[in-house]
Amino acid sequence: MTAQVGVIGWSTPTTAATAPSVGNVRFSAEVPAIKSCLQDMLQQHKDLDYVIGLSHAGRKEYPLCLMGLRLA
Repeated sequence: MTAQVGVIGWSTPTTAATAPSVGNVRFSAEVPAIKSCLQDMLQQHKDLDYVIGLSHAGRKEYPLCLMGLRLA
């Protein structure tokens, strides 16, 4: 069986302050940005079976969590 997989990755807005070497990158609130990206991805790729979310959000602000979303 072959599965179609989409991947979304994100970091926190505090990254700009803690890692100034990122350069000219715009950071915004995670939840609205993730929802928007997910909606765009699902509209453009209607054959996705799974979406994987990868976060570099830090240990203190967000507890480690794993979530799977089956689309089909």
